[in-house]
Formats: sequence, structure tokens, C-alpha cells
Amino acid sequence: MSEQESAVKGFLRDALTAGAIVALILLILLAYSGIWPPMVVVESGSMQHDIPGKPAVSHIGVIDTGDLVLIKTADRASIQTYIDGVKSNYKTYGEYGDVIIYYPNGERDQIPIIHRAIVYLELNQTTERSYDIPSLKDYPGNWSIEPYELNHEYIHRWYDLSGTLYLYNIGYYNVTIEIHLDTILRNSPEPNSGYITMGDNAATNAPVYDQAFSISLNHPVPPSEVKGVARGEIPWFGLLKLYTENGHIPPRTPSNSVTNLIISIIVLLGVPFVYDFAITPYLEKKQGKDEQEEEELPAPPEFDRSPPPPEDEGNRTEMP
Repeated sequence: MSEQESAVKGFLRDALTAGAIVALILLILLAYSGIWPPMVVVESGSMQHDIPGKPAVSHIGVIDTGDLVLIKTADRASIQTYIDGVKSNYKTYGEYGDVIIYYPNGERDQIPIIHRAIVYLELNQTTERSYDIPSLKDYPGNWSIEPYELNHEYIHRWYDLSGTLYLYNIGYYNVTIEIHLDTILRNSPEPNSGYITMGDNAATNAPVYDQAFSISLNHPVPPSEVKGVARGEIPWFGLLKLYTENGHIPPRTPSNSVTNLIISIIVLLGVPFVYDFAITPYLEKKQGKDEQEEEELPAPPEFDRSPPPPEDEGNRTEMP
């Protein structure tokens, strides 16, 4: 076999091996996620933990522009809001509670939104014009409801609420969220139970929650509109898709995300190259040298293992 044929055969073998590994990884991700595709690309900086007045910086464990986020199917019981997370000390992506992926305003043909679930509102089944918020019952954080008094009695209950709910010191920036329950109830054609959601980044979202403007205006996200919950990330590599589709990197992309992506690609491409052109020849050369040294070693001396000759009968003497 010529060197060219050997190189082609080796390339095909490597390509098939790589394809098989990729297919196996995708099958594992699909089995875990329960959704296809099992990952989404983050297209905005709404979940970044930027420092005001400073350039955006990518962090491992925080959702940044260009990250690939693994999603998993989830139901109401398995999703913890920010309020729930504070009580159970449960955090994801640098803050309390789960980050959910949902369809804005229930429109499944729109790009899903990936934001943190802050609190779950349950439509009061008696009045159908107020909300119950059971998670506030044992919530150790500060909150209040306006109007503060009803019939000259101070209100601090978690049920039958229809005013403005204030949640204090929320999220990475310790913001105060004003959730206008009365506005949601008044402007929604059919009030429903659902999540109040918000992006982490104070520069783009917090303290304005999604249901206060066009993302999901006056529409708490019901569990049926939740595509899944975020359960992991591959940082930076989603930038390849965004650049391919748009011809440029999104404006709020952290500069070190691009740098880290380039370094990662160089490493991933460089490792097979180094193995094929440096490590493999070295190992083959070392093996050949060892075999040559074994051939040059002198043969061990051979010992005569034949039995000794019989004694001469004529030379025997008998003792008297």
C-alpha cells in the first residue's frame, strides 16, 4: 500500500471515528434532555453578570452571549423559582432558582426566551381576579404588598393579592422588583397562573420583569409554555452559529468570549495534529529502537544439558 493510500485510509478512519463519537454524544444528550435539539444558543446578553461601567466579561457558570445551553424537560414540580431557591439555598448560573426556556406569549414560532423564574403566581380559584403566592409564606427575604392597608388592617398575607408586590434585594444586583398584579389581571383577557420571569443583567433587564413589557406582556408563563429548564452550558461555541447566520458577533458579546473561543478551537485542532505528527512518530521511533537493541544483544550462553557418560565398568574396584 502506497503512502498516499495509507494517508487516505487513515483520514477516513479518523473521520468515521469522529462521526461516531459525535453521534453518540448527541444520542446521550437527547436521552438526558428529552428535547430536540437538546441545546440552544444564547443570542443576547440579558443573563450576563456585567459590572456597570465596565466591559462585559464572560464567566464560566454564568449564561453569556454565545454560550450553548443544555435544556431538559421539566414540569411545575421540578422548577424552583428565585423565591423557592432562597428558601432551599438552591442556585443555578450564579443566582437562586432555575433558569427556564419558554415561548414568549405562548407563540411557539418565536425564538424562545431564556430567563430566570422569579416567582410563581397562582390564580385564586375563588375570585379569579387575584393571585395566591404560596412560596411567600415562609420566604425569609423582604417583601411587601401595596396597598399596605385594607379596611385599616395591615396586609402581609400571601393569598388573595391584587395590588403591587414588592420583592427587595433580588438577584445579582440586589434590585427591587415591582410586580403590578393589578395591571396583569386588568389587562389580561384571560388571567392565568404562571411564572414571573426576568433576565439577570441590570444593564438590559433587571429590575424590569418580562411580563412588564413586550417579551411576555401581562402574561405569566404557564408550565405548558415552558420548553425546558437550563441544565448546563458549553461556553463560547454558540458564537460560531451566530456569526454564520448574521455575519457578525452580537454587540453585547464579552470580548474574552471571542478570545476563549479561538484558543479552544486551536487546542481542539492542535491536539490531533500534535498526536499524529509528533507523539505517534516518537512512539514508533522508540519502539523500533527498542526492537533494534533487543536484536543486537548477545545471545545468552548455552549450557550442555546432556546426561554425563556412564562410568567405565573395568575401572571399578570392589571393597573387600
